[in-house]
Amino acid sequence: MMSSPISSPGKPPSPCSAQSSPAHWFEHEIFRPRITNSIIRHALLTAFLILVCHAFFNAALLLHPLTWMSTTLGGLFGPSSWLYLALVLGSTVLLGWLVHRHVSTVPFVPQSALSVLWGVVEVPVLLSLGAHLTLGALLTRSLMGIWGGSYGVLTQPCLDGSEFRCIDESHILLVQSGAFMGGFLWFGFHFRNGNLLHFPPIRQHGSSQLRSRLAGIFQASFIEVILNMRWFCFFYIVYGHRLAVTVSQLSRLSLLNGEESVFRYLWHQMVVLAHAIFLDTFVVAAIKLGIEIHNISLMKPVMFPVDPNQAPSLVTAMKSKNPSLMKYLAYMDFKNLSTFKSARRQQLFELSQPGGHPRKWTQVSQACVSEIEEFMGTLQNAAQVVSSSATNAQTKESVAPISSNLRYRFHGGGADNKESKANGVGVSSDKSLKKITNLWDKLVQRFSKNKLFTANPELSLRNAFAQCQIVIWAIEGLSQMIAASVLEDDFGVVQRNLSEILTLLLNLQQTVERYKGLSVSCKQAPANKIRDIQLKQELRSAVKTSIYRITNAFGSHVSAISVPAEFQQKLDNYTRFQE
Repeated sequence: MMSSPISSPGKPPSPCSAQSSPAHWFEHEIFRPRITNSIIRHALLTAFLILVCHAFFNAALLLHPLTWMSTTLGGLFGPSSWLYLALVLGSTVLLGWLVHRHVSTVPFVPQSALSVLWGVVEVPVLLSLGAHLTLGALLTRSLMGIWGGSYGVLTQPCLDGSEFRCIDESHILLVQSGAFMGGFLWFGFHFRNGNLLHFPPIRQHGSSQLRSRLAGIFQASFIEVILNMRWFCFFYIVYGHRLAVTVSQLSRLSLLNGEESVFRYLWHQMVVLAHAIFLDTFVVAAIKLGIEIHNISLMKPVMFPVDPNQAPSLVTAMKSKNPSLMKYLAYMDFKNLSTFKSARRQQLFELSQPGGHPRKWTQVSQACVSEIEEFMGTLQNAAQVVSSSATNAQTKESVAPISSNLRYRFHGGGADNKESKANGVGVSSDKSLKKITNLWDKLVQRFSKNKLFTANPELSLRNAFAQCQIVIWAIEGLSQMIAASVLEDDFGVVQRNLSEILTLLLNLQQTVERYKGLSVSCKQAPANKIRDIQLKQELRSAVKTSIYRITNAFGSHVSAISVPAEFQQKLDNYTRFQE
């Protein structure tokens, strides 16, 4: 194989050999090198931030610049810090493994709380939990070792004046707080779309994206640590203190205790809590920063060859199912070449020689059309699920009183059991059966309405809209190619299926507008922060913009395009700018 193209994203990818599949080429030539590159960048940036914080701690020596610089650099790069720097590097490698294993291109929409619980017990997710706990503890212990301070070591001289050393419980508390925050990051990584690749609508350089998000990452990390610290305090009071006792028993060293007043004890706890907040904020920000670096690197565009005879070609990548990231990058490349790259766009307008057939445009347009039609089918099936569930719910409400009455009569409440009711035993048994039946009906109705056990059928629509990023790029790419064909399509290859594509876009808009109000919004966060709802709004805007782009490009000639009668009025509204 040739060298990887990741150093120059604008160059076409190296062709894969005959023995390797496109998925194998993408894994070894694009995905893994980008993960490795991100790990190196994350490690260097983390070391730089640690150095900045270390210099800030020694700000009292600013009047002596040489002493300040030697102290700062010596504390970070001295032999005593090499082990902790190695742990920082190991944590960045561990984070790269997590991103490599669990990166996602589709937003996660939980169907119910029970589905989240089932997702927690999956083996890969449990392994990720252990990795996140280890990651938080490693980073916290490394920072404590590099920055030093009174809590930097596990043992301290005992306060009774003896020569023995005691276990510092504050050190164990700080390490546990880092692991605890790692657990919260794990939950957000898997169940709050922390592993989602958020493709920006506007192309921007990776360093510019990172600089614009850096302050927001630290601010969000601080707020998250403050909110989660209350849960850690509760956890440590109930369970965490036992770990310090266990360490003391295993090492046969006593805990560090002294005769302190209540005021000094509370002051000591507040100081330890402040250390925990600062360390945890840095740990959470470092992990989020690493995930952001990986995401920006993985979302860099790849230029696939337009010629289908070259492998992996643009059409091959657009039709691939695994890995999904290659398919996303292929559709993003199609959208980019249709918008910016006139030379590559011209290749799609070429005819095959010999034969004179528009094979390139036909294959690319058919791939886009199939994606749009598949999305429309998914959206319609999700809407049918919503309507059928609503009908079943109304039926159950009307049948429930009758069914409970029938069950009561079946168990002895009817006229056939008058003889059994004559004695007291029969009457009491009938009453108990009636109570049990009513209690059962109440339990069934209550649990059937409980979100923990039942999935909201309207969430199926959110799942459908969560998969529309490729559709957005497909319709934008098609509309850009059709608009450019007015001046660049010398052979008229686009006009052959222009009517089909325009009809499909009008049908897509009608379908999206029909189901736009059925999907529910999440109550945990604003709608503008939920990715699937963002995608739904972007899809509506993209469809309307694409149709306007086509009508503006063809002007009065749009009336000559054959579309079904049901869409003719809507097309006329677009030509008059009334839609």
